[in-house]
Amino acid sequence: MAAIEKMQFGKQEVTFTLKKSSRARTIKLTALRGEGFVVTVPLGVTHEYVRKILLGKRRWILGRLSYVNMLCERTTIGTYVEKREEALRIIEQCVDVANKQYCFDFQGVFVRNQKTRWGSCSQQKNVTFNYHVAYLPDPLREYVVVHELCHVRELNHSRNFWRLVAQTIPDHAARRKELRRYSLQ
Repeated sequence: MAAIEKMQFGKQEVTFTLKKSSRARTIKLTALRGEGFVVTVPLGVTHEYVRKILLGKRRWILGRLSYVNMLCERTTIGTYVEKREEALRIIEQCVDVANKQYCFDFQGVFVRNQKTRWGSCSQQKNVTFNYHVAYLPDPLREYVVVHELCHVRELNHSRNFWRLVAQTIPDHAARRKELRRYSLQ
């Protein structure tokens, strides 16, 4: 059973498909490119309960839909070329803010159209980011930037590295887990 529903989040109206499934054990939210999102719920879950859950997840929903819709726009190399300068400006600003905490000395900040990485840091202390980082929700962008900045000091994922990250982002594990829901493909 599936029904198209609409819900208002502030000024933004969001369309979603509500699916009731006998196989579902929990409520599952799935963002779709250009089509809103799907809410899959176990049988017996009321409309009121679904709306309450969605209101509680509105920041995630709006952020995820914004990101997924941005993915729709990036179907060509031309999109990367068009967005590269804007992405670099956004990321450099985030690096400047994050580095006030650490005062790391790095060579430069670069933006690429990488297929599998959100970012990297070289032994020469060049910090490179996938241009999609600029379009992530702010907490996830901040996590990626801080993560790569900390590699300037620790080129590994040791306890010392994670202590550095935790100085600025104590909830880094939760943000890392959330980042896994976002795709570069």
